[in-house]
Amino acid sequence: LVKQLGEGGYAYVYLARELATPQRPRPDSQAQYALKKVLAGTPERLAATQQEISIQSALAHPNLLPLLDHDTVAAKGSGVQEDASVFMLFPAYTQGTLAEELAARDAAAATAAAGLGKAGAGRAQGAGSNGGPRALLPTAQ
Repeated sequence: LVKQLGEGGYAYVYLARELATPQRPRPDSQAQYALKKVLAGTPERLAATQQEISIQSALAHPNLLPLLDHDTVAAKGSGVQEDASVFMLFPAYTQGTLAEELAARDAAAATAAAGLGKAGAGRAQGAGSNGGPRALLPTAQ
């Protein structure tokens, strides 16, 4: 584990790198992963986490990180599955946070809207020259 990236009510997310093993003596040194550790704690939370795994496994979309692997590990000395930790492995997204991405999109949308407003205002200057209002429609330029 490289560092903790975040935590929630019953889960932690870590930045991880693959270590060399006898099976893979030279892992990709640039590959980074997000390892989510969920503390099951209750039968309901374990069921919810298993449902999350099922849904994540079924989804494939360019805007979603794929679930690469998962495992459930019982707490030491406990045969109770609800005391388990559930691990989910995703590729790490290292180009910023969701908040930064949304802020960038909002800024781009605001810039585009301002441009549309200026274009509309220019077209609107001639509106009403025939005595009545005209609809502003996009025109080819």
